[in-house]
Parts: sequence; C-alpha cells; structure tokens
Amino acid sequence: MKERWKKLLHWEHFGISLIVLVTLIMHFSVIMIPGKVLFDEAFYVGDARSILQGTGTLRPEHPPLGKFFIAMGVLIFDGFSTPLKNTGEKTQQVFGSDRDNDTVIEVSDASKFSVDITIEINAEQMEITNIDSALNKITVKRGVGGTTVSSHAAQQTIYLFTDNPFGWRFFSVIAGTISLILFYLICRELSMPKIAVLISTFLLAFESISFVQSSVGMLDVFTVVFSMATFYLYLRRKYLPAGIFAVLSVLAKLNGALVVPVMVLHWLIARRDKKAYFIGSMILAPVWYFLLLPIINFMIQGYFQNPVTITSVMIKSTESLTFANVTHEVRQVPWDWLIHRLRIAYWFTPNYFGNLSIDIWWLAIPIAVYLFLRSLWKNRAAWFGLSWFIGTYVLWIPIVLVTDRVTYGYYIYPTVGAFCIGLGLALTDVLKLGVHFKAGKFKWVGFGVVIACLVGHFAVFAIFSPVFSRWFG
Repeated sequence: MKERWKKLLHWEHFGISLIVLVTLIMHFSVIMIPGKVLFDEAFYVGDARSILQGTGTLRPEHPPLGKFFIAMGVLIFDGFSTPLKNTGEKTQQVFGSDRDNDTVIEVSDASKFSVDITIEINAEQMEITNIDSALNKITVKRGVGGTTVSSHAAQQTIYLFTDNPFGWRFFSVIAGTISLILFYLICRELSMPKIAVLISTFLLAFESISFVQSSVGMLDVFTVVFSMATFYLYLRRKYLPAGIFAVLSVLAKLNGALVVPVMVLHWLIARRDKKAYFIGSMILAPVWYFLLLPIINFMIQGYFQNPVTITSVMIKSTESLTFANVTHEVRQVPWDWLIHRLRIAYWFTPNYFGNLSIDIWWLAIPIAVYLFLRSLWKNRAAWFGLSWFIGTYVLWIPIVLVTDRVTYGYYIYPTVGAFCIGLGLALTDVLKLGVHFKAGKFKWVGFGVVIACLVGHFAVFAIFSPVFSRWFG
C-alpha cells in the first residue's frame, strides 16, 4: 500500500489531477446557489427555455453553439422534457405592457406559485417577486430572458418553468474543467519547467473570474474551452484542426475570433513553418464557419437558414451596442480594464464577481512587460504568452476605437491564461533564486516568496469566491 501511494505521488499528472478534483468539488458545492438566474444568466437561460419550447432563439446577436450547450443542460436535467408546466391557473384580469413597473396579476390560487420562479404567459417570461396568498395576487418582473413585453388578456394560461440551476450551469462547469486540463497541456507543449506548469495551472484554477465564469450559465466559458483546444492543437502543429476549433470558438461567442490573430502573430514571430499548411488552414477557417453555422443553428432552431443571413442578423443586432447608446453602469473601455478595477457583481452572498483576482490585476501590466522581456531571450512560453495577451486583449483597443463597441471588464476572461503563464514563469525564476544561495538567510528566499504568492493567491480566491463567501458573507 505504501508503495502504491508513493507511486501515485510521483505520477507526473498527480498535480493536475488533484487540482481538477478540488475545483470540481468546489464547483458542484455551489452549483445550486443561488437557486435562480443571476446576472446575464437571465438572458441565456431564458433563451434556452425558448429554444426547448420550439419558439427559437431570443438572442439573435449571439451564435448558436454556447446556447446549444445551455439548452442541452436544461433538457437533460429536466428529464429530457421541455421544462414547462401548466399550473392550471389563468390570468383574472387584463394587464398591459409596462416593463418599468412590477405588474400584479390576480389568480384564483396563489399557493401554486413561489417567489423567484419564472412563469410564462403568451410567450412572455416573468419572474415572480412577491406573493399575496390572502388576496391571491402575484407580483412579477416583466420580460425576463429578453422576451417581448406585451399586453395580456384575461383567462390566459399561466405556465411555470421546472428547470433548475444544475441543468443550466452543468456544461459550464464541464467546459471550465476541460479548459483547465487543456491549459495544463498547453503549458507542457510550451516546454515550461514542470514546476512552472503546475504553478501556472494552480493560478488559473483558483483565479476568481475563471472560476466564476466556469460556474454560471453564460456563453464565455464555451468560447474559452474551444480557444484552449485551438491553442493546444496549434502548438502541436495540427493547423487544420486548430482552424476548425477556432471556428467552434467563434460559434460559441463572436469574440472567439480573437484566437486567430493569436496564432497568426505567434506563427510570424516564432515559427514560420509549414507555410502552405498553416496559411491554407487559416484560409479554410471561414469555409468551416459557413459550413458549421447552419448545422449548429439547425439544432436550436429546427430548420436550416442561410449562414450569410444568420451572420448578417448577428452583426446588425450588435450595431447599436455602442458606448453612445449603452449606459450600463459597468461598461468600460478596454484600456481601462487593467487600470480601473470596476467591481462587477453578478451576485452577492455568495459572491460571484466578474473580475480578475486582485493580485493578478495588480500584476497584469508587469506580467505583460515580463513576457515581452523574456520573449527577447526567445523563451517559447513567453513568446506564446505575449501573443495570447496581444491577440485577446490589446486588439480590443483598436476594435473599440473604430467601432465604439461597448465592452465590459469581464471580457478580460479569455486573456487570463496568458497572465497565468507569465506569472508562473516569473515565480519559477524567483524559485531558482534560492538555488544560488547555498547557505545563510537567503537560502530559502525563492521558495518563501513563491509559497507566499501562491498562498496569497488562494486566500484572495477564498475571500471573494462563491465557495467560501457563502459561509462568512
């Protein structure tokens, strides 16, 4: 038995296996908390419900793949049935389309409902915010999930949704876990020292925004998992499948297209191999996009559409999402993401914050500088980390300057892996510092600094993550 434990502890993948196991336990410990939609889940869960009812997508500005995963989670964990139940209740009065105020609906038996559940009347989703059992009245918030707010006649049937957070968050957890494993493999492909691979993976696993985005029913995590697969295949010089997975990243969310400049930039500065194969694979990517888009869209719409039409609708639907038109309180220009840390609260108690961990945020710009300096010494990991940073973050600056497209601080999520590679390399360099001191008080300086940084990083995660904040608020 002792030998088996010794063999397990020396297994090369023991570290990543332990990290994955711990993060999975953490994810599933909070997957049902809160028991209602939070932040932008309201849009994507509402969209999934509409898809499963056969009434199509409510979010035409987004591609179909991420929405498909959320809808499948809802379907599977609701017993492979549409999560809609006829309550037997009907509206007792006519009410209008005033979205700004809560609407009171008279019913014959208010006991059939509960606060925070979502109901549907004539294709409009509404969230119950209050129940008056004595007067048999329910108060609702209108137009949940992006559904159209309209007037309703008396005697309209009231349905309620029977799904739960486990279903709409399950595939996010799985995608986030796969992303972590792929990141570990990416670091190994970059020939990083073993300790640097584990440090970088640890940093990513317990990074606030990475954990939160892997915990909620939003599209971003699906873009990231396909981005990670793209990078891994690219680093293994499998350029054709890398191009296909880049397209899947785009089909999850449009900003997945930023993986392409990452690969192109890195190929130009660090590789320039298999020229015809690489260029051909990148040219073929749009072809794969127009082939796959109608197929995946069919899975959520139930009918085929022209991919050019679908793309045109997505683009036109986002044209108005500019800083001139959107006044959301957490909107930010990309150059401000790393300068002004605006707290983006998805939910309180437990805490779901769409922000970089404070320690990574403090060090983000120094990490970028470090990656640049290390790349001058032709460090493979630094080259790729720098390309990753430029492609998924720096490029946002000219994009916004040209289009005025509104952005938010949590858009930094696809860049987190680059920061973790840079910090992992830097901490490994610090660790090596202790090797040069054979004796005296500096002997353990490198080891002490690294341990302090990792413990501090986990402490920041523990304070602000939903896993621990549910206990101490």
